[in-house]
Amino acid sequence: MLLATVMDRLRGKGRWIIPGAVLAFHVAALQHNLDAWQYAAAKARSASATAARCVGPVVISGLPGTLRGVPFFANGFQEAVELQRNDRVLPDVTVMGRSASGGDGDLCVLIWDNTSDELRLVQ
Repeated sequence: MLLATVMDRLRGKGRWIIPGAVLAFHVAALQHNLDAWQYAAAKARSASATAARCVGPVVISGLPGTLRGVPFFANGFQEAVELQRNDRVLPDVTVMGRSASGGDGDLCVLIWDNTSDELRLVQ
């Protein structure tokens, strides 16, 4: 409404150039935000698929709450892993703080790598 009111008072080329510039800005800002959400979604899919490949109990360390400004597994990681495993429940998924030690037996220990934004298996 505000843009229409301002545009109504303009004459000549300004009547079309200014609204076009405002529209172009909003399209660029929307695309920038969508890129961040698509990146986070791809990394979330990859992280849950990595954890879904584990057979026994899973311990995850360093999983961020946000990724490039997008909420990222503050909640719901176990449910995402179960969806990757076709709703077969994992024995146990534990999300820890920033550090985890290597596993023994069937324990699967995964650590979030901040440089590649991926979960890595601790050997």
